Formats: sequence, structure tokens, C-alpha cells
Amino acid sequence: MPEVTVDNVRATLERLAGDADMIWRRGIANAFSRLDRRFRSHDGFKVGARIILERAFNGHGRWNYYYGEQKDALLDIERAFLVLDGGTVSSSYSPAIGAIEASRRNIFDPTQSECETEYFRVRIFKNGNAHLWFRRDDLVEKVNRILANYYGEVIGDARTQEADPLKNRKTTPAKAFGFFPTPAAAADKLLERVPLLQERDKPRLTILEPSAGTGNLARRCVQRVDDHVDRYDTAEKLRATYRFDNAVDCVELQPHLADGLRAEAIYRAVYAQDFLTLTPGTTGLYDRVVMNPPFDLERDIDHVTHALDFLKPDGMLVAIMSAGTEYRETRKATAFRALMERMKAGWDDLPPGSFAAAGTYVNTRILRVWKDGRRFY
Repeated sequence: MPEVTVDNVRATLERLAGDADMIWRRGIANAFSRLDRRFRSHDGFKVGARIILERAFNGHGRWNYYYGEQKDALLDIERAFLVLDGGTVSSSYSPAIGAIEASRRNIFDPTQSECETEYFRVRIFKNGNAHLWFRRDDLVEKVNRILANYYGEVIGDARTQEADPLKNRKTTPAKAFGFFPTPAAAADKLLERVPLLQERDKPRLTILEPSAGTGNLARRCVQRVDDHVDRYDTAEKLRATYRFDNAVDCVELQPHLADGLRAEAIYRAVYAQDFLTLTPGTTGLYDRVVMNPPFDLERDIDHVTHALDFLKPDGMLVAIMSAGTEYRETRKATAFRALMERMKAGWDDLPPGSFAAAGTYVNTRILRVWKDGRRFY
């Protein structure tokens, strides 16, 4: 903690004032994404679509506090709409909550009800779900613009007009080469359920990192015995059980980054080219593919589907992907979700702001999939 002085307090207040716009945008993003996952990406929500608040009400017809934060999120969003509409928020401002509760004042059982306010139309069903429609398309458009500015359109989710199938891949490099180094916490989360130690009596483990950048993922795949020594496992015991000679190959389009990877002298091969131009005939097949691909214009889907061709029949792929992959309605995104469902892939969210250190607030997810279609739990 810095010393509490007049200068330090003044500097802190000036910094907060300078960051006010970013704090506002972050608040909008967090509030709307709590209400509906599609707002985790600025291109995920379409004007006119409805939002379903699952199990918002309990069996007695009252707010269900056990299952979520829908009430608080709805209150935050209503106040955000008021500000975007030019109004001033007071601590008592909550017409939507008031209208909902008034419509259910004498309800003690699962019962349908409906109400409207200036900004919302809400219908509550017997199963406890609430369906929400926004009544002001102009305010939704403003929110989408704020989210686009907050999440950014480089790594994240630039609006995608293309309706291309999975095999129609981008042939030009991503903007700024899609280069956003994987922060340490995100890299650790991605790899925490990936088997990277090979048993002593089995062949050497082969691993590919198709967008290696500065090696934040590839470096973790090398696996050194000292990284696993603890009070239960000595180096001698570990060496008797596992191999520590993983063959890690990297692909990196930017020549200076590829040179940096080679200079580390820990990788079997470094290919200085666009991954989408590389074929398994050149590299061979791999036991693991670990990747953080470029995201703009659905390039993450292009790279992941291409990377599947590099897996051995029992190989495993893990990737960081755009949150928009979950709900975009393009042909490519729809086909990709269907493919992952057939392959029994597993998905996890990375925490919001996971890539803030890399210069973007885009939301991301982790994909884990086995080539042979075994379910990933």
C-alpha cells in the first residue's frame, strides 16, 4: 500500500476520474452479461430477441434468491437504461421490480403474470421462468455499441456477416496478427485438466501449439521434473514413473516471435508460417494440441477445426475461444457447435477480464475435446 499523503490521494482520485468511462463500460458489460450470457460478447444479442430468466421465481411465486442474481441484474440494467435515456438515477428508482412485485402481490402459488414498464415487458410462467423483452430498441443499440467499445473488435467478436461453412477459412492474417499473449492465470486454467505427463513405458508425448506467440502456453507443455517435485514425490521417484521429454512444436506467423521461440532452445520445431497453410503431412500427428488462436471474424473456429486434423486418433485438443462461439447464429458457428456436440466436447468459462493484462476485455471460454469422441467431463 502506498503511503497516505495528499499527493497520493489526489493522484488516486485523478486516476479514477480518468478511468470513469472505462468503469462505466465495465459496469454495463457486467450487468448485462449477468442477465443473459449473449451479452458476454457485443455481437451476441439481437434487437427484438427475448431473454429468459430461468427459475427467477420459486414455487410460492416469489423471487428465487437461491438460483441467481436476476433481480439485482434487472435493477442494474433498468438504471443503466435510464442513464442512457438521459435520466438521473435515484437510490429508490426501481419501477420494473415494483411492477413485477405488484403483479404478483396476492400470488402464493406458481401462477402466470405479466407486466410492462417504460423499458421492459415481462411475462412470468408457472415454471418460475421469466421472459423479458426490451421495449426500446434504440437503447439496446446503445448498449451494443458500448459493449463493442469495451470488448473490442480485434481479439473479440467483430460482427460477423459471413455465413461460411467450416471448410471456408480465412486466408488473410488477423488484424495485428490476432496477437494477445495468454496471461498466466488463463494459461494455467486452460492446462489444469490436460494430461501432460507421459508414463515411463509409453512413447514420447507430442504437443503442438499452433499460435505460439511468446510461448506462454508452449513453455508450460515442456514439463520439467523440478516443476513436480514436492514432499511426496522426489525427482528420482518422478523420473522412475514418468518421461520428461515432451516433444513440443510451435507455429508462429510473426518472424521475430518465431526467432524468439527458437532462441529458447526447448522446442523440437518452430514453424514460422500461417498455421492454416501448414498440413499434418509436414508436421506429423500429435497427442495434444494446446492453442489460443486469433478470434476476429470467427478465425478461432477456423484454427480449431484445422487443428483437429493434426490430432492422433486418441489425441486431445484444448483451446481458448471467443464467448460468441456459444450463441452466434452464423452457419459456421452453428455447424461448429454441432460438431463439438457430436464429439462430446467440454466447455468452461474463463473469468471476465481474463485478458485485461493483454489489452482486451473480451470474454473467453475454454474448449476441451478428444479426437475419438470420448466425453470430456
